[in-house]
Amino acid sequence: MATIQTLLTLKEAEGTRLQGPLPASPIANFAAADINTLLAGTNPQPEGIRLHFQKTTDNATVGLIAVSLGLILVDNPSGGTSISNIEMTSSTKKYVQRGSQGSGEHSASEYRALFPSLNDKFSGNNTCVFFSRFDLKNILNQAGVTGIAFFPARIQRTFTPDTPEQFDTLIAAGINEAGQPEGSLHIRSELPCPPHCGDDYPPKDT
Repeated sequence: MATIQTLLTLKEAEGTRLQGPLPASPIANFAAADINTLLAGTNPQPEGIRLHFQKTTDNATVGLIAVSLGLILVDNPSGGTSISNIEMTSSTKKYVQRGSQGSGEHSASEYRALFPSLNDKFSGNNTCVFFSRFDLKNILNQAGVTGIAFFPARIQRTFTPDTPEQFDTLIAAGINEAGQPEGSLHIRSELPCPPHCGDDYPPKDT
């Protein structure tokens, strides 16, 4: 896996606007209420939502688990501070699972039971991507949009010189009450994890 050599830019954190048709079918749909709940809070305010791919043993994606992602500043032993990410597992948050393996809202304790350790979360083919609150709110603010569908995609990124790699990612697009595409704003996440797992997501205000 590539080693990150530079911090991401804010543009990369906000994703890529796409033109043209969407893939045939989404992995999962999330209601606006689900998205807004995951983006709520002030301690810290979520920078966006991290979506974990749920995969079978043969690497088929069967669903997504969404979790709020915030950023905090931590003190460095040598002085100064650096950005660190935090998956927000407060009891006031909801963790929303969607896919063919079941759906529903999970409490913080239920969410932790789904991923008992970081090793379990990121082992094998378990990967995730990030969408900023800015992008998600812009999708939801379109006329007629009542939720967001997440579609599968692949991207090629070069995180080290002359070493292009393929990564799973997602395209977010608005849907209406019937679950059909609505609105013209389609956004592809450029933040596959690994290697970009949060400590290099720049806060919106910087």
